[in-house]
Amino acid sequence: MGFPADYAKAMEKQFGFQVMWPPNRLVQIGDYGTIHGGKGKGGAFTKLGNIARDFNLAFETETSARVEVESLQSDGVSIVNATADGGGKVDGVDFAVQLSVHFEKKNSMVYNGSGMVLRSMKDIGSIGTKLARKLASGDWKKNYLVVTDVHETEGMTVLLCQTKNTQVTLGGSASLTTGDIGKASANVEVISNQSSIAHYIASTPTTPLLKARAVNKKGLKLQNDMLTNGALAGTNAIPLEDGDTFEEVLFDYCDLDHLPNADGD
Repeated sequence: MGFPADYAKAMEKQFGFQVMWPPNRLVQIGDYGTIHGGKGKGGAFTKLGNIARDFNLAFETETSARVEVESLQSDGVSIVNATADGGGKVDGVDFAVQLSVHFEKKNSMVYNGSGMVLRSMKDIGSIGTKLARKLASGDWKKNYLVVTDVHETEGMTVLLCQTKNTQVTLGGSASLTTGDIGKASANVEVISNQSSIAHYIASTPTTPLLKARAVNKKGLKLQNDMLTNGALAGTNAIPLEDGDTFEEVLFDYCDLDHLPNADGD
C-alpha cells in the first residue's frame, strides 16, 4: 500500500466515499473550498467557507442512524489485548488497556471509526442549479468544490504501515477494545511504535470520509478509477434548469491532475 494512495483507494472501494486528508479533520455539509496538490505531491481540501453563510444558499440535510463501529483493515493485521496476555505490553506505562496491533505484511492499514453518522445534503439538484447560475455570473469559481455528504465519527483511529512484521501498541481507558480502537471515550494513544507507522487518532468529531461536488456544464461524471488511471468512467447527467449540471468529484490525494486545482486549471 502506497501512502496515502492505496489507503484512499481501499476506503473508496469499501465505503464509496473519498477520504479526507489528513483523516483527523472535520468539515460540514455546505463547506466549499479547493484541492491543492498534484501528481505525487498528495493534496488536501482547503476550506474557504460555507455556501449558507457566504452565498446565502439555504439547504436541508438528513442524518442516518448511528453506526457504533465502522472499520476496515488489511489482510494479515491482528489486534490483541496485550494487557490480558502480556504480548506486546509496554512495562511501566500506566494504561487500563494496552492493545498490540501487528502488521504481518508491508503496506497495510487499519481504519476504525466509532459512533458514525452519515450526513447528506437533501436538495442537491436545487443547490446545483443555484451554484451553476453563480458560476455563469462569475460569483462561483470553477475550481470550487462543495461538501455534500460526510461520514462523521465521534472518534477515529487510522494506522498506516509500510513495513512487514511491524507492531504498534495502543493504550487507553477500560472502554478500549480490540474491535473498537477508535472509540472517543477510550482516550487512545500510541505508546510504543517498533517502526515508522503513520497514525491519526482523534477523540473528537471528525469526517474521515466525504463527497464533494463541483459545478460544470458537461454532465455528472464519476471519477471511479481515480487512483489508477484518472479516467472518467461513465456519465450520469442530472439536468438542471439552466442546462448546467452538478459534477461529483472523488478526492484523489495522490493524482489530482484530472481535478480542478487551486488555480482553477
